[in-house]
Amino acid sequence: MMKLLKYTVRLVIFLLTINLGAQNKKTYFFNENFNPLTASDFNKLTRENERFEVSYELDTAFIEVSYKTVLRGQLSNEDFESLKTKLKQNSKEIFKSDNYIVIDFNPGFLNCNNSNKGYSGWNIYDRDYLKKLNKVHPTNHFWIYRSQSKEALKYHHLDRIDWIEDPDNIVEKLFFTSAPNTCYGVVMISVNGTYISYHNEFSKETVWKYTEELTKLSKTNNLKE
Repeated sequence: MMKLLKYTVRLVIFLLTINLGAQNKKTYFFNENFNPLTASDFNKLTRENERFEVSYELDTAFIEVSYKTVLRGQLSNEDFESLKTKLKQNSKEIFKSDNYIVIDFNPGFLNCNNSNKGYSGWNIYDRDYLKKLNKVHPTNHFWIYRSQSKEALKYHHLDRIDWIEDPDNIVEKLFFTSAPNTCYGVVMISVNGTYISYHNEFSKETVWKYTEELTKLSKTNNLKE
């Protein structure tokens, strides 16, 4: 959280230096650490796999930020134990210590989640999603939404899915502060705390793919970003 705050402060300070009297809006480019880039370097970076860009329009400028879609890392023992404890306390499911943890995270942004067609047709709600996920690796699966944002779940199958409010915001704090304002996220965690988090829209195939990768990472501890 402090890391995100530092980057945010840097961006705000930069924006305050923009000439407020400019009549023509200029576009400024940054990477995920809010280090400035040239347009050429930004386009080259964004063309890389596992990246996406977020655009912001201000009164005096356009801001383009390139974020990593996929992050790979290792939880500390303290964070991992705290996460498992809070998930166990807030879920009705039986928690198995030898299983991976997979968390589908809904940040609750209304502009991402609204629908005029009734229930979401997103394929992570298909019946085979969790069935095949458990074939890739036995899994403790959780549907988690950002605290105080349940209104955004209106079209996300509340009738059959046990959505859990993020306990003490631990899921968001551990995994979903590095790429803010993304519509959805998922994180896959091995039994030793190795994880892969995905930031942006995804499919059930995405989760299966990165869970397979996680089984290899957890054996070799070879984390690459």
